[in-house]
Amino acid sequence: MSLVRVQSEEPNSKARLRKLKRAFLFYTVQVTPGADAVSFMWSYPNMLPLPAVTVGNIIRQLSCVKFSKLYGAFAGKEIAKNADKIVRRSGEKYIACLR
Repeated sequence: MSLVRVQSEEPNSKARLRKLKRAFLFYTVQVTPGADAVSFMWSYPNMLPLPAVTVGNIIRQLSCVKFSKLYGAFAGKEIAKNADKIVRRSGEKYIACLR
């Protein structure tokens, strides 16, 4: 397993990637209900969103990493396939909504 630190202004934001093309994303990026998108927050408990520039940085850093599965921080929050594309699409949508 390798560890990729995603620099997002949030010091605890990390993405762990396995050789089996799985991603474990903690805190900043979370799988949404329905498992067909993710959202980006600085603090989920306090519902504080991330700025568009930060989400753009996260997406750019993850764009060079290929992963098909994604496991969120909470049980049952996972994306079974095409996770890298879903994260990228969700990030683009998030940024568009903030502009």
